[in-house]
Amino acid sequence: MSQPWTKETLLAEIAARRAELDALLAGLSDEQMARPDVMDGWSIKDILAHMTWWHQRMCTLWRHEAESLFQPGDSDEQQRERIDRLNAQVYAENKDRALLDVIGAFERSYLDALGVAQSVTEADLSDDNRLGLIGGNMNGHYEEHIPAIRAWREAGG
Repeated sequence: MSQPWTKETLLAEIAARRAELDALLAGLSDEQMARPDVMDGWSIKDILAHMTWWHQRMCTLWRHEAESLFQPGDSDEQQRERIDRLNAQVYAENKDRALLDVIGAFERSYLDALGVAQSVTEADLSDDNRLGLIGGNMNGHYEEHIPAIRAWREAGG
């Protein structure tokens, strides 16, 4: 976005991404939600568990309850490798969870993350790190996964 963010535009973008995701998931059966052919061997359930972890991580960072995943001076490659390892760990920890458990955790984590977004101040909006934490985990993360889910649905998923 070329204009400065306002709280209203941030929340509107978050709502739009969530509505887009909800529309793509509407009407899927449990079997479809569990099929591991959506994105890189992941199912919809796996993607939701993954997004849940990142929602939760965003909230703990926002509240200063966790350290950054990255060290000063980490290269982009080191950061990507660390993220890839974490994503693999989150997948392994959640792959056998019940679908309804994953959906419930996703809903709770989304509401918690939305609460964080609703709490932003003007100072947060002008702080690239603070704004990036919300934008990356809410809007950016949804924008990362929605195209794969859309393509999967369009292909008959």
